[in-house]
Amino acid sequence: MGKRSKIWLKTRKEFLEENRPDHAGFFCCGICGLPVHYTDMEVDHVEGRLGERLVDKKNLQATHVLCNRLKGSKKVAPKVSETEKELRRTLDL
Repeated sequence: MGKRSKIWLKTRKEFLEENRPDHAGFFCCGICGLPVHYTDMEVDHVEGRLGERLVDKKNLQATHVLCNRLKGSKKVAPKVSETEKELRRTLDL
């Protein structure tokens, strides 16, 4: 495993530790806004993953696998704001 892969795995782990799912194991998909269970979730780069953006946790979001595949490398504005995600997490919505 290369140095870049180790850095990415560490950053992904930190992102998931800081952005916990709700009590039932669901995240809010950053692309479509619907709930996504942690077993079906991917960590997506909002903007491209070149250079420093690879390890910028503010550039990451939880997504459905299909949403992430359809998005590809395009930048798509999140449908749910960070404030709304935090409120949903707090209220377990």
